[in-house]
Amino acid sequence: MMLKKFLYLIITYFIFFLLVLILYIIKKFILIRFGEIETRAIGHYSCSIETYLCEKDLRIHKNPKRVYDIWIKNKIVANHFLLKKWKNYLNIISHKFLFIFIYLNKYEFGKQFLVPYRHWKNYSEVWPDVGNQYRDINNVLSRCPVHIKFTNEEIKRGNKFFIENEIKTEPVLFFARDENYYKNKSSSHESAIRNSSIESQVLAINEISKSNFCIRVGSKPKNQLKINNDNFIDYSFSKYRNEFNDLYIFSRCKFFVSTGSGIDQLALLFRKPIVLVNATEPEYRFNPIFNSLFKLYIPKKIFCKNENRLLTFSEIFKIGAHNLLITSDYKKRNLILIDNTPEEIRDVVYEMNQRINNNWVENKEDEELQKMYWNINYFEKMPKFDCRIGSKYLKDNIDLLK
Repeated sequence: MMLKKFLYLIITYFIFFLLVLILYIIKKFILIRFGEIETRAIGHYSCSIETYLCEKDLRIHKNPKRVYDIWIKNKIVANHFLLKKWKNYLNIISHKFLFIFIYLNKYEFGKQFLVPYRHWKNYSEVWPDVGNQYRDINNVLSRCPVHIKFTNEEIKRGNKFFIENEIKTEPVLFFARDENYYKNKSSSHESAIRNSSIESQVLAINEISKSNFCIRVGSKPKNQLKINNDNFIDYSFSKYRNEFNDLYIFSRCKFFVSTGSGIDQLALLFRKPIVLVNATEPEYRFNPIFNSLFKLYIPKKIFCKNENRLLTFSEIFKIGAHNLLITSDYKKRNLILIDNTPEEIRDVVYEMNQRINNNWVENKEDEELQKMYWNINYFEKMPKFDCRIGSKYLKDNIDLLK
């Protein structure tokens, strides 16, 4: 095994430096650049690529006149249909050449041959270095049309799901990330803070399904959601689930209820509003601010065992909430995350539906509570944004605003 790895390094480095030599020679005539398209996870190559293409359309990146970009995919492809669609815009080659991108990114002299794509490995989630391609820092999504276009044949194919399930209006989508997300992976326990139960959304589904069709989405979740309701389908466990429908259903939805995961990027890709429940960092600290389609959210509360009480919002941000990203971060500080109640989730989803239907009435108390909260959840030079914390959530937890 060691010998095989050594030979691989020798061969790939030889090819790499030979390639760099060629790139330097032809640079005067044409600049060839490489990028990684992270097909291994749907969240890594959906809206981040869409944002890049929008930035390119708006000429935010100052490119030389003669440039040719090559994108290298991963060995794993989370959604082959999406990859097919991106091939209409990008020159994508085999994962076997991924070492080229890795080596170019490793050495300073190689960075000039990289596509101006803000790879997450080169950015953090700590302000102000929150500029990776996940974040629409240039506000381009609202200024550009969606790049993913469905053919007439694909539309006909996608509409079959809606017809067979008698879905006549834009559906509301529901998702909860659970322990199956990182099942059998060593990092599963460290990301457990982002998990929650889909059952906690049943109350919201039953409320919203009175006037909307509701669909539970997500890949291979732990439990099927069995609800005796003609206006609901658990798509994740249905015969209809496939890579094409995964995208098409998002393109047709009214809004998306999520607990924060890569699947959010599909909603962003198709410019669909998001309401975030059971939110943890960085979902509610950065996502709503740098992606304007996050419209509402309610965070998990934090219980301090040392104080034997819930922390106020001020206390949460004083301890550096943006740095608490994994389970061990909370354990070291004797903190426990408290999931949102079904009632809290129902209320914020109801609010989102009312807002989209232009039936939501804002009163003076709502505005004052929002102002109080955002005076706490603030950092210097915070960008302008549309997102709000749930109105009922603030009223019911006014003690946390101290």
